[in-house]
Amino acid sequence: MPGFPNFFMLYGPNTNQGGNSILLILEAQAQFVASALEAMRQTGASRIEVRPEAMNAYAAELEKALASTIWQLDQCRSYFQNAVGDVVTQLPHTAGWYRDTTWRIDLRDFELGDRRGTSAPSGSRG
Repeated sequence: MPGFPNFFMLYGPNTNQGGNSILLILEAQAQFVASALEAMRQTGASRIEVRPEAMNAYAAELEKALASTIWQLDQCRSYFQNAVGDVVTQLPHTAGWYRDTTWRIDLRDFELGDRRGTSAPSGSRG
């Protein structure tokens, strides 16, 4: 989440699946965190934070993908939906898609710097 530097959440929003073990998702998330920490080590950064535009693009992609799932049907209200009808628990993709998407951090989506907010060199894709 933008505004929360160095915060890594495992088993967070939109990570449940309809037919897989959560362990596959947790392993992918641990790999992602390790990749982020390695990027910080390589650049000398002590702070990493997702860029708001990257978070917004990912959220929009999830919303679009969820629109065609059973969890989002108007006539199918369930505990998968919050009070306003958004699905915030389920991942509309396979565990393989998630693993491939989170295998390595894309530094273009993050700001790296020191604790004072000074930017560290980030390069391109990590």
